[in-house]
Amino acid sequence: ERTWAVFSVTGAMPNAIQETWHKIITEFFPTSVYQPTKEMDIEVYPDGDMDSDNYKSEIWIPVVKQK
Repeated sequence: ERTWAVFSVTGAMPNAIQETWHKIITEFFPTSVYQPTKEMDIEVYPDGDMDSDNYKSEIWIPVVKQK
């Protein structure tokens, strides 16, 4: 059983996923009550035009609540 922080990504690859990772590391985790477990992260890439500005993907990161 895991708790996951799930981030939606919209935009052309690979820039959109790289920009989202940057925001997760520099904005989300420093201000969140959650910390990454440092286990396997998941990037979800559905079928579609990965060069499209409207392409949707996701980043899943296992987290634990800080005490």
